[in-house]
Amino acid sequence: MRSESVAVKQFAMQADFFATAVVITNDDALQALGKLADVGPGDRVVDVGCGPDIVAVHLAVSGAYVTGVDMTPR
Repeated sequence: MRSESVAVKQFAMQADFFATAVVITNDDALQALGKLADVGPGDRVVDVGCGPDIVAVHLAVSGAYVTGVDMTPR
């Protein structure tokens, strides 16, 4: 099995847990992350390893232009 396939399999196994984790779906935590990253309306952001796009969507809703990239199919 190629190392890429192993990595994708490992990340995919964690995707469902990550997508529902309280720390990543908590609006206060997402607000704090956006503030800490100093991302605002009109800013361009690349979310590498974005998973289910929770952070990317939050930043986009706040007005940033966001591109999400992830190696897993979920």
